[in-house]
Amino acid sequence: MKRLTAACALALAACASGPKPVPASATAAERLEASERAVSEIRDAKVSFVTESKGMMNAQLTGTLELFSKNVVAFSAEGQFGDDQVRVELETKSGDQNRSLSKGSNVSNHHEPIPEALTEALGVMLVRMGVMHTVASLTSDQPVEKSNGGVREWVRAVDPKDLKAETINEVACHRVEFGLWVGGQTVGTSNVCIADATALPIERVTTVKNSSGEMVVNERYTWSLKDTR
Repeated sequence: MKRLTAACALALAACASGPKPVPASATAAERLEASERAVSEIRDAKVSFVTESKGMMNAQLTGTLELFSKNVVAFSAEGQFGDDQVRVELETKSGDQNRSLSKGSNVSNHHEPIPEALTEALGVMLVRMGVMHTVASLTSDQPVEKSNGGVREWVRAVDPKDLKAETINEVACHRVEFGLWVGGQTVGTSNVCIADATALPIERVTTVKNSSGEMVVNERYTWSLKDTR
């Protein structure tokens, strides 16, 4: 009976688990790892975002990402992307991946098998580089980058450093800065403020530089959690 009770207690604890606080002693690298783990493991959660870029590409969009379970997601974004007003959507709740561009110069709709690493790709990119790249892929009538695997090798956070503690919209967070390495080369820098209580990303600034110039992307995230016990 004691063994059964213990097993039940462990099962209930697992079901009730949600985002966990980041230890105060965490290094910058550990804080980033905790954030990626929180986003990849979270269930029945929604993050509303604002993403804005200036420089090589001017864009301003709002949207949401809903995470229901592994590879069961809903993503949408709408706003100005370059010269176009766009709306992109992706959802897998129906058992297939439905991907559409319902506004813009290239209206399209696709029904495809669900990529095996979709949740991982969305989560890792959210923490390491933000949502703008996902928006760019979908507006180009392309699937989410590396949604069939390999996202952790494709985009990397290089030499993370602690910056400072902040409070954003009444959420206490610590900002971490790192070099942004994508597809074999350093493309810029990014910094993300990670919530102390949940390890979820709250705000980020990414600067990308290449031979064509510079682009600065600012993003803010507001999380709605079903259960944070």
